[in-house]
Amino acid sequence: MNIVYRRIIITVFSIFFLITAPLVVLYTAGYRLNLQNFKLIPTGNLYLEGDDVTNASVIINDEVYDDVMNKKLYVKNLLPGNYTVTLTKDEYHTWTKKVEVREKLTTFIQDITLFAKATPTQLIATGDPQTLITTTSDFAVIARKSNEITQYLLVSHDTLEETLIYKSTQDHTPRITLSPKAKYALFVIQNQSLLIDLKTTQVTTLPLDYDWKWNLHDDELITLSKQSVVSYDINSGKMITLLESPDSITDVVAYNSTLYYITTSPQGSILKSFQRTLKTTTTISTLLTSTQLRITHITPDFIIIHNNNAKTYTVISLTENTDALASTTHTLYADRLVPSPNNKLLALMRGSEINIFDTTTNATTFVERLGTIAHHVTWYDNTHLIIAKDADIVAMDLRVHNNLTSAHLAQTKKEISSLFVMNETLYFESDSIIYTFPLTY
Repeated sequence: MNIVYRRIIITVFSIFFLITAPLVVLYTAGYRLNLQNFKLIPTGNLYLEGDDVTNASVIINDEVYDDVMNKKLYVKNLLPGNYTVTLTKDEYHTWTKKVEVREKLTTFIQDITLFAKATPTQLIATGDPQTLITTTSDFAVIARKSNEITQYLLVSHDTLEETLIYKSTQDHTPRITLSPKAKYALFVIQNQSLLIDLKTTQVTTLPLDYDWKWNLHDDELITLSKQSVVSYDINSGKMITLLESPDSITDVVAYNSTLYYITTSPQGSILKSFQRTLKTTTTISTLLTSTQLRITHITPDFIIIHNNNAKTYTVISLTENTDALASTTHTLYADRLVPSPNNKLLALMRGSEINIFDTTTNATTFVERLGTIAHHVTWYDNTHLIIAKDADIVAMDLRVHNNLTSAHLAQTKKEISSLFVMNETLYFESDSIIYTFPLTY
């Protein structure tokens, strides 16, 4: 080979080296070619981790990833952008999450939860229409209609034994609430209020023209009577006046030994508290003047006021200070509000949109736009929302670092009309049939 050819070969290889060497360096440094604009851009990474995800297949933007999950998986060198990550595993519901990968950063998805597949089963197989009213840790309350007679039953979770507590021939559906200790049931049918002992099934007719409600922590009934708050003693059957106010009282809720109530006068509406033991009254906060203000939820840390006309919920702090006019308040716009069991998160439903308000940080986070109204929403394990959308049931993981994940749990032929979670079991009603569904990881 003469010297000319050698120089040509050396020149070609030198040029090839000068071109490829930087590309190799950039490639190993995590740069990739963006085919949309033919530019080299830095990539990002994706970290997945969960407890029950071993051998799960990973799908990223409809492409199956080469490696399966083994509790954790590190996916390197993804172009920046939005990705849909899906995990599938035999005998488990598919898990899906939308994530954003940013250049030179790692996106972490931790605490991945896969729900085991299960077939919904009928709570009690019968040809008669049934309605699921509520559940406790020991039993479900159902209504069963047969031959124009509606029976109200307690159904044991453990044995499915039925206990008849009341029967009615009226067409009107009663409003039924259980006492906090689940010893009694309050039935309100038209203008009649009935107190039912769930152990003896004894029925007591309460005084008329009163809107009775339970103390949130005791088996005590209270109501409003003009400008006073009255308690009903279940043992003696006597009515006892607890509080009298110079202004009109529009709503009251009892929480242990404290009454929280709203007064309305020409000067405005005021939220107050009355400590029954000490006989002291405290002004908590001034409110917008309205007769549609209702107290919907109370914890030791805050109280929630619903304004039905404005479709708002106001969260008022009960712990930051004792100065009424300086109480911290937050106004939330929602059609419905559902607190988590530990009261740290509030699920806000407005149309088809779901947001979460964190009561510890006072921050609202957008979660999802469902495309259809969520007819029923409940919580599971303080971390998941169970949502009924028409005939579908979806579980949504709402942990702070894992907040757009969902798993499709079940589908029925007709719209779901009620939804409860109790003892790691989902209870729901569809087409007058009551189903149970285990929520297991």
